[in-house]
Amino acid sequence: MRDMFDCGIVAAIVAAAASLPVMAIVLGMGRIKRAQRSRRQDGLPHCRQCEYLLIGNQSGRCPECGTLLSPENVLYGERGRRTRFDVIGVALVVLGLLVPTIMLAAIIVPKFTGRAIYPKTAAASADVSNLKVALDAFDIDFGRFPTPAEGLNILVNPPNGGHGYVAKVPVDPWGTPYIYRVPGKNGQDFDLFSCGPDGIPDTADDVGR
Repeated sequence: MRDMFDCGIVAAIVAAAASLPVMAIVLGMGRIKRAQRSRRQDGLPHCRQCEYLLIGNQSGRCPECGTLLSPENVLYGERGRRTRFDVIGVALVVLGLLVPTIMLAAIIVPKFTGRAIYPKTAAASADVSNLKVALDAFDIDFGRFPTPAEGLNILVNPPNGGHGYVAKVPVDPWGTPYIYRVPGKNGQDFDLFSCGPDGIPDTADDVGR
């Protein structure tokens, strides 16, 4: 029950966060439009609060902001006054467009990065599996695993001069030789793994251990 409650809170937060850019754009466009309407035309009445042009208005209130149009709330245009540029409105619109872009990038970029790494990891795992099969076959034939001096190359040219267990010893998808250690750690017959993307053995991104 608590998990469902927590999920509901998370969903509400996500929905609220998603609506913020839309609200910012709406508010920003509203401010920009009001700024554009604020240009006073010479000799014509305007609302003192929002500077809305009041030509033809008979309601007694400003249709833009609702201000009661008493004489002190009506002003007349000044020649040469320029349209105001609402910086806050523009900033809100830009912010509303920028936030979704950043959010999408935060979601999409890691996925594409992960897709780029995953095929290499899968290829390294397949190489390690194939080499382990070859090492097991070598052990069956010779009653031992290759020594550290022989390394994995002995699988290509075995001591008896017969057919090799692999055509060649590959390097991992990141261009680093596979690590072969005999005996292995923790009582294993051997260790065989790829150093992974960082090219350094015994780190968290090793493949095949």
